[in-house]
Amino acid sequence: MAFISEIHFRTGDAAAEPEFLEIALGPGEDPADFTVSFYNSDGTLNNGTTGVDANTGNNAIINGEVSLDTLVGVPDPDNPGFTIYRISGTTVNASGTPNLLFDATNSNGTEANYVTLYNTNTNTLVDGYGIGTSPTITIPAGEGVAAGEVATQLPTNVSPGGGESYQIDIFGNITAGPRTPDDAVLCFGRDTRILTPDGEVAVQDLRVGDLVLTLDHGPQLLRWVGVSHWSAADIAAKPKLRPIRIAAGALGASLPHRDLLVSFQHRMLLRSKIMTRQYDTAEILAPAGKLTSAPGIEAVSAEAGFTYYHLLFDRHEVLFAEGAPSESLFLGAETYKTLRPQQLSDLAATLRCAALPEGEMQPARKIEQKQKRLAALIERHQRNGHALVSAETQKPQAA
Repeated sequence: MAFISEIHFRTGDAAAEPEFLEIALGPGEDPADFTVSFYNSDGTLNNGTTGVDANTGNNAIINGEVSLDTLVGVPDPDNPGFTIYRISGTTVNASGTPNLLFDATNSNGTEANYVTLYNTNTNTLVDGYGIGTSPTITIPAGEGVAAGEVATQLPTNVSPGGGESYQIDIFGNITAGPRTPDDAVLCFGRDTRILTPDGEVAVQDLRVGDLVLTLDHGPQLLRWVGVSHWSAADIAAKPKLRPIRIAAGALGASLPHRDLLVSFQHRMLLRSKIMTRQYDTAEILAPAGKLTSAPGIEAVSAEAGFTYYHLLFDRHEVLFAEGAPSESLFLGAETYKTLRPQQLSDLAATLRCAALPEGEMQPARKIEQKQKRLAALIERHQRNGHALVSAETQKPQAA
């Protein structure tokens, strides 16, 4: 379950925070089994720059290679048993320029070209990333435990902006997102009605093995149902746990057909001709909590706490909640951080039993996370009198 979970570098505000790399280890994994290596383009280890991470005291790149058991791990507060190891670079160098962990153009200098996570117990490469335009790159034979291994190039079309980083989930899916992640609870509120071949069913009444209608693949087998209850105190401490109410008709004609409650980060499908002009695709997925500039969409209080339901399928699907197209659970690094220990155990067993292939879960649609772009998109729809979900949205695929 170990993986490189976050890489922060080359952003416009790099001087505001040290460049860093984060590695996630799951329950029971021994940090002594894992080594992080930083490579130059010729396969030699990169000594890099030094600095101290204020959160953990971990130095930056030191001698090009480090075993995780020599670093200080930070327990994940939301998931006991999970540990995050963070390696930082310095904020700025002597000339006032940010020192970066990675740079494709800085050959054999202070900045590394590739980073790898290697399991020295099994002698296998866990993760490897570099900067460039080709999909993969072979690290030249040279020094270190991962010399000669194949690294994945971080995609140039996923470009983190200010305040963002590359974020990587357990399956290797790469996205750009906020460096300080939002509470990524991706789910429906109790009593949400989900469309099935037999009609709409309240989400709390769905069971593993039930069929649910999806937009792209017709009836799909429900693989796992997770339930998370957050108390009023939890929600007061983390306001982004507050449910988002999407009023009946807020997305379009009878969409949803009654008020819908979802989590802040739960993504809704949007579809219109305006979308096509802005994104070169008719449909995108956007977090409900970032659609609140649209009439009828708002965060609501939860004095008695709130219960969320997670629905997992073989792939990331678009299903229908109160008639509105919406996502199923998308397994990403931040999703794992929000699930409770027993949920993680149950989910891991489900993935093994279902033989779901690692690396195969891809987003069902392009995901737009940027608040400013979504606000501008909403304003444009309002100005032109267009619904966020047009009437020509497809119906569920037949069986």
